[in-house]
Amino acid sequence: KVLQNLQGGNLYVIAARTSMGKTGFEVAVTLKQSEHFDVGIWNGELTEKRMIRRYLSNKIGITVGDMSDDPEKYAEKILNGLDEFVKHKLHIDNKRNINIDELCNKIKYWVFTKKCKCIWLDYVQVIKLSEKMMKMLGTKTEQVGYVIDRLNEVSAICDVPIILLAQVNREALK
Repeated sequence: KVLQNLQGGNLYVIAARTSMGKTGFEVAVTLKQSEHFDVGIWNGELTEKRMIRRYLSNKIGITVGDMSDDPEKYAEKILNGLDEFVKHKLHIDNKRNINIDELCNKIKYWVFTKKCKCIWLDYVQVIKLSEKMMKMLGTKTEQVGYVIDRLNEVSAICDVPIILLAQVNREALK
C-alpha cells in the first residue's frame, strides 16, 4: 500500500518551483514507507541537521521554527519523537557535491546491501558530472538529461523505484 503504483525499475520525477513542498512531501512519504521497509534518501541541498529537524517536525507535529525557538517547551515531545524516529528504516546521505557515478554506487549499495525498496533523491540539479562529461554535454539541459538517463539505468539494474525531485523555474512552467 505504501508504494502504491510505484514499480521497481522506474524513475519518477517530481518537479515544482522553489518552496512548493517537494521536500515536505518527501519527508511525509518516506516516514510512512520506512515504517514498513528500508528507504534510501540522498539530499544534496539540506544539511543532515536540517533534514532530521524536518523529519522530527513531521513526526511530532511541531513546526521546525517552534522547535528551534523554544526547545525546552517541547523537550519531552522532541525526545519521544527522536525515540520513534530512530525506529524508522531510513538510510540518509547528505553528501554535497556528489557526482553521478558516486550516487549510482550509493543506490546500488542501499539496494543490494541495505535492502532498500525505494530511493528518493533531492534534487537533480546539484548532482555533479565529470569535467569531461560537462564539456561533452554543454548545456545544463543536456547534463540533467544525462543524469536522468544514468538514474534510469541504475533503477532498472536494481529493480527499485527511484523518485527524483527537481526544481523548475517559473519560465519552465509557462
